[in-house]
Amino acid sequence: MVTPEEAVKNLLRRHEQQQKMARQRAQKAWKSLPKLVRILSENYGAKRVILFGSLAREEFMINSDIDLAVSGMPTENYFKALGHLLMESPYACDLVTIEEAPDVLKQRIEEDGVILYDRERDRIN
Repeated sequence: MVTPEEAVKNLLRRHEQQQKMARQRAQKAWKSLPKLVRILSENYGAKRVILFGSLAREEFMINSDIDLAVSGMPTENYFKALGHLLMESPYACDLVTIEEAPDVLKQRIEEDGVILYDRERDRIN
C-alpha cells in the first residue's frame, strides 16, 4: 500500500516531469518557427506572420499546438499552406487568416501576438 507521503512524492515527481517535457516541447516549437515562417512567406505569399496562443503566452503544454496567424496570403493558398506546415512542424499547427478571422479572435491575436515576420519591414525574427 502507498502511504500519503509516497503518493504526494509521486505526484510531485510526475508534475515535475510533465513541466520538463512541456519546456522541452516549447523550445522545440520556438526553434521550428523560422522554418514555418519561411514556408508561409516564401511559398504561399504571407505578408505577415504572427504567433499567438499558448506558445506566445509562454504557456505551452504537452498537448499544445502552434498557433499562427497570417495576413496578405491569397485565400487559395490556405489549405496548401496548412498542409505544408503540418508536414514540416514538429507539432500540430493551427493557421488563421487574419482577414477572415472573427473579431474576437483578431483581438486575441492583437493582444497575445508576437510578430514573427512582416514583409514591409522585411524581417524574420
